[in-house]
Amino acid sequence: MSPRIRRGTRLWLGGLAAGGVAVAHVLAFLLVAPDPARRAAMLEATGHGAWPLVVSLAVGGVVAGLAGFAVRRGHEVRTPPRPLFGGIFVRLAVLQVVGFVFLEALEHLARHDAVLGLLGEPVVLIGVALAAATAAIGAFLLVLLAGLIDRLVVLLRALPRAPRALAAPGLADDPPPRLRIVMGSVWLRGPPLAVR
Repeated sequence: MSPRIRRGTRLWLGGLAAGGVAVAHVLAFLLVAPDPARRAAMLEATGHGAWPLVVSLAVGGVVAGLAGFAVRRGHEVRTPPRPLFGGIFVRLAVLQVVGFVFLEALEHLARHDAVLGLLGEPVVLIGVALAAATAAIGAFLLVLLAGLIDRLVVLLRALPRAPRALAAPGLADDPPPRLRIVMGSVWLRGPPLAVR
């Protein structure tokens, strides 16, 4: 990946980072409040009423991000796995950590709470660490996906075109020999019809 990020790369990275932020957010609340009743009370007190919508958008971002990555990987020059992992990990980690802190700040502003003490809260501290960890896992999974895509591209490019592979030799290019004798140099195509 080049140092300058192209627009298509920004789109799939952003989609994947949105999913990583959502996963880190869910895991942070699971770790801070493992008891379901306490966690439900904590989520209600912190204004997570729109959380199903946020998760739905994040899942859509992940699906779009994976599709964008797969399409781009199928068309571009292959980057070896180690540089690919490093480039994706750094970018995902930055996007996900900043995205997690931004999401928490928006939640605080929506509740009219102070944003200054945000980084001292256990959910935020654990969430930032989890955002970085999910970035590493995401980068590793993308390297595996890139390897799979590379293998599929090589296999698909080695296949002959289906009509030529299924047709008898010479049949796809010329009419059958018996028809050629009867017709001379005429092909089986007639004149165009006049449309009225």
